[in-house]
Amino acid sequence: MIKKYMLKITAALTVIMIVVLEFCGCVNNSTDYTAKEYFAMDTFITVKAKGVNNNDLDEVYSLIKDMESVFSRTIETSEISRLNLSETPFRVSEECAEVLKKLNLISLDTHGAFNPCVGALTDLWDVNGEKYVPTKEEISGVLPLVEYGSYEVANDGTVTKENTKTLFDLGAAVKGYAAEQSISKLKSMGVSDAMISIGGNIAVCGSAPGSDNEWTVGIKNPFYPDSVAGYVKCTDTVVSVSGDYERYFEKDGVIYHHIFDSSTGYPADSSLKSVAVFARDGLVSDALSTALFVMGTEKALEFYSEGKYDFEAVLFDKSGAVYLTDGLKDSFVLFEDAKYNENNRLYVSEH
Repeated sequence: MIKKYMLKITAALTVIMIVVLEFCGCVNNSTDYTAKEYFAMDTFITVKAKGVNNNDLDEVYSLIKDMESVFSRTIETSEISRLNLSETPFRVSEECAEVLKKLNLISLDTHGAFNPCVGALTDLWDVNGEKYVPTKEEISGVLPLVEYGSYEVANDGTVTKENTKTLFDLGAAVKGYAAEQSISKLKSMGVSDAMISIGGNIAVCGSAPGSDNEWTVGIKNPFYPDSVAGYVKCTDTVVSVSGDYERYFEKDGVIYHHIFDSSTGYPADSSLKSVAVFARDGLVSDALSTALFVMGTEKALEFYSEGKYDFEAVLFDKSGAVYLTDGLKDSFVLFEDAKYNENNRLYVSEH
């Protein structure tokens, strides 16, 4: 079945967990679309839009670089880096304040399953660097620094941390936000059909080459990441994926991934292998993909049923079951040859 599609995977997209699939037939002429690749926010970026030129796409890239200068932890002069270093209340820009307010609310609503204050923990584990397994004492030592809901943002943008040593790490949310803002930028330029990929996030609007009304977004098989498990046709949405197979290391036969449960200080011991979240709000999409993964299957489905946020999700359980929220039950297509081990296929669970 997958042979009916042409996978548009650039070198940048080989490390992410969602891809754009396009029908080989042509409805919209693909020559009307311009695509360009960039690097920012510590990841590869692909922008593709109809009726634009390279200079137009460079404007989108400039916007992303501006957001990086606000939210990056690796740029010493960024607002988040300066906030992390400050041991007194620190005033941030209006954009940064609004993002921090929203993420604080999400962390409270998810009971810390998403936590923007997890910086001390990610630094301690350094999954992308030394691949060090901290001692129990070291983990206990940083837990007071990663309590969720431990800051306030005043109306004038002044951020006050309960513990002055708390470090913000917004990496699990701002790429989705940047993807949404980039699409908004393109729309303000008169663009109606576009796609942007930033790390594990894809934002789309209008339609793709070869389609007259939607984009076809493929979700990678978390058990066999070189393949695609299925797809959803969608538009005007941001898709964010979190999973335990993208960044991890193995030590003494134990696999440690990069998605942390800040209540324990360890990588989340989740029943899920990966989660794909669909939402119009990129900040919500990105943050909730992490939160639902940390929650695990049962709590993630309960959270969805509470209706606090407008989103849909595809949940890949480690048992091989695929759980779909109500809005995707008629639109997600699981490929017949998608497997979770050598002998068994993935299957959609009726829950």
